[in-house]
Amino acid sequence: MAVVAAVVVAVPPEDGDMRTLAERFFSTEEAERIKAAVARAEAGTAGEIVVMVVSASHNYPAAHLRAALLLSLPLALVLAYALAHLLWWPSDLLWPFLAIFCTSFLILRLSLPLAPWLWRLFIRPEQAASEVEREAVLSFYSEKLHHTRQATGVLLFLSVLERRVWILADSGISAVLPSSTWQDLVQELTSGIRRREQGEATCRVVERIGGLLAQSFPPEAENNNELVDLIIRKPQDSSHSEHALVIR
Repeated sequence: MAVVAAVVVAVPPEDGDMRTLAERFFSTEEAERIKAAVARAEAGTAGEIVVMVVSASHNYPAAHLRAALLLSLPLALVLAYALAHLLWWPSDLLWPFLAIFCTSFLILRLSLPLAPWLWRLFIRPEQAASEVEREAVLSFYSEKLHHTRQATGVLLFLSVLERRVWILADSGISAVLPSSTWQDLVQELTSGIRRREQGEATCRVVERIGGLLAQSFPPEAENNNELVDLIIRKPQDSSHSEHALVIR
């Protein structure tokens, strides 16, 4: 399997909670255009293309804890100091500090999943890179891209929270096309996402992938669609417990 290294991109602002990041990444119209672009691309080749969008590649519980802790601490210090002076007992800050810290920590811990734009700042970059790579590879196999007849599956994987894109191609393709072939496509896609034209950019990249595959893998006499075309997936309780909206 050929893998193109992840590229950090500027995706549209995370204005939804974790349950809606993937669903809001493409509009309904854009999703339909992508589905049509995949169908056109696959009509000219024996290759199979799957576009997958996930809200996040992991639920990052440690990042939630770090965010809640680091945000609660200065808040508790400031409020405890102000409250102690207001109530005329500035010499004893411990109890109001502990009360405010515990309360704010609990509130933030429960509410941070609704503000991914905030707590994603507390994810270590190396962990984000590792988790996206892991989820992209797992998705390649879980969606059966390695089960095509000629080993010609291509996964275009977008992880919204981490702002990363991966392209993975099966062994039949990597034997013919070098990994460097895909880097230009990744750059085109990420440039489109930065301009907030993710739907149009994805369609263009899908069509270019279809053109590349058609040169080495022309369509067969019975050119059935072996895989789904577009998968929009959101996390539920963990990175491996997900609901998928599948569009053929």
